[in-house]
Amino acid sequence: MKASYIGQRYTVACALEYMGYGYLCRGDYQNAHGAYEAAAEKYLGTAYANTGGGRCKDNMARIKQKQGNSDRAIGFHRHGLDVDKTLFYPCSSLCE
Repeated sequence: MKASYIGQRYTVACALEYMGYGYLCRGDYQNAHGAYEAAAEKYLGTAYANTGGGRCKDNMARIKQKQGNSDRAIGFHRHGLDVDKTLFYPCSSLCE
């Protein structure tokens, strides 16, 4: 909230991207899509518009694929600050 108040777009975008990742971890694809969409918008106008915004847009497309076929194993990009660069595969209901 403070970053938003003082206009730090990049910090807000990072927070929103982390929220999307958190929603993915829970399997909440609808809220994950919304968080990634907001993050991609906030990344615009920053030096990370292509990398961060592109990663968010790619994850949004992957969410749509997952929603179209929930049985399909689809990997998602982790946050850019994560040292693990492998795709993330959210746990399905079979894992619970």
